Amino acid sequence: GGGGGVAAGGGVSGGKRRKRQLAQLPYSIGDLEDDDLALYSGGGGGGIWDDAEDDDGLESGGGIGAKPEGQPGEPLLLTAEEQRVARQLGAVLPSHFPLTREELQILRTVRRKIRNKISAKNSRAKKQEYVRGLELRVKGSAAENAALRDRCTGLEQQNRRLLGAVRRLQAFLRSSGLSLTSTAGKATGTGLFILCLSFALFLTPQLGPLLVAGPGAPGVADPSTA
Repeated sequence: GGGGGVAAGGGVSGGKRRKRQLAQLPYSIGDLEDDDLALYSGGGGGGIWDDAEDDDGLESGGGIGAKPEGQPGEPLLLTAEEQRVARQLGAVLPSHFPLTREELQILRTVRRKIRNKISAKNSRAKKQEYVRGLELRVKGSAAENAALRDRCTGLEQQNRRLLGAVRRLQAFLRSSGLSLTSTAGKATGTGLFILCLSFALFLTPQLGPLLVAGPGAPGVADPSTA
């Protein structure tokens, strides 16, 4: 039937669909990342694709479009990064179309690695930006904390100065209260003396003739004969 597998000796089974002999990779499996290994799900012979794999183009997403289209003899345009990654993998890609399955799979792996590298770079950039934001927030909080500590220290010093001024004012008021009391006592005594003196001067005109002439003086009636 058309679904025959690869023979034990590495041959190709008969049928309508012709299957290639499974080829070995041009580089070590240990050099690949975990996500790259998913591309190489062999059908028991360690090949780079299985029997059901379709030939329609590269994986989508991450800047990877469809399978490179090109006429036989048309140059295969690779970026410098793609060429560098291919050299790191020990793979050699042709300079012109068409591409074999192995070469197409190698190109997939190269572009996957580049895509992963770009994703990791973007992730690191976002992480660094986040860390820088945290550092700025920490610096701002530290500066604000230092300013608040300085302000608290200034308020404590001002509070101590005000407490000292209050104590001095209380002492001054206590001493002033004693002197005012003694002065008030003196003023009260002086007022009483002046009041008595005024009362005496008020009575002096009434008693003046008696004091001067006496009871028997002419013009003065004797109280006993009255």
